[in-house]
Amino acid sequence: MPEKGFDQIVSLRLNAENGSLLEAARCRCREASGPRHIAFHPTRALAYVLNELDSTVTTYEFDDDNGSLRPVDIVSSLPRDYTGNSRASEIAVSKRGDCIYASNRGHDSIAVFQLGNDGKPASPKWLPCNGATPRFFAFDPEEEYFYVANEDSDTIVEFRPGETGELLPTGQVISTGSPTAIVFRKSLDV
Repeated sequence: MPEKGFDQIVSLRLNAENGSLLEAARCRCREASGPRHIAFHPTRALAYVLNELDSTVTTYEFDDDNGSLRPVDIVSSLPRDYTGNSRASEIAVSKRGDCIYASNRGHDSIAVFQLGNDGKPASPKWLPCNGATPRFFAFDPEEEYFYVANEDSDTIVEFRPGETGELLPTGQVISTGSPTAIVFRKSLDV
């Protein structure tokens, strides 16, 4: 559980008998990094934390036995030459575990990181989000489409993920009031 205001991540363990959450471990983050969201690799003991305040992604080794996190890598979600104001906002790992996606509010982009054999992100490609302030994004359940909620342009923009993780605009844009989240629900039809 990232705690942006305290620059730390708290690992919680679920007590299956009574449903309570118990603290398992704490990890201090770099000062003023602002850890916002965490995403776990689907097959490796790795966690990726998006740091909102300094627009970085930290890779952590995760110990499932005790809940501890150990930082092993850090990369920027912004281009090296970008000097404007921007805050990172969302992170996800593809189901195949070959890419990480991170959104940048201000730079108005999605950073797409290919993952190396060690699970660490390589240099990203930055793709325009086709709107302003990409606060949130989500794959559909089958990961055939990728949707970006652009808060300040009041749009949800649809993309198709390509073979190497790039995002290809489909041309589908939904106008809506200040979207901040996207949730999918499977149909109850049997």
